[in-house]
Amino acid sequence: AAATAAPPVRLPERVTRTAPAPGRLYVEAATFSRRDLADRQAARIGGWVEAQGPRGRQTFRVRIGPLRSVAEADAALERSLRAGVSESRIAVE
Repeated sequence: AAATAAPPVRLPERVTRTAPAPGRLYVEAATFSRRDLADRQAARIGGWVEAQGPRGRQTFRVRIGPLRSVAEADAALERSLRAGVSESRIAVE
C-alpha cells in the first residue's frame, strides 16, 4: 500500500521578507462592572473606557492607547502603576 501512495504535495519554495507588524499597543488598566467606576479611573490615569459584552451584562475596560512604540507603552504603564493601578499591563492587538 505504501508503494502506491501519492507523493507529498510540495509547497512553493519562495520566501518573502517583510517588515514586522507587531500590532497596536495598549495599557490595560482594569475592568469594571460599573461604568461610573471605569470613568473615574480613566480620568485619573488619562485613559478611555471600552464597553464589552451584551447590554445588561457589560463590563467596562479602562485602556490607554493605542501607543506608538514600546517605549511609549512602557512609560504609560509606569504612570498607571504609579497612580496605584497595580493590575495594569501592556496588551498587543
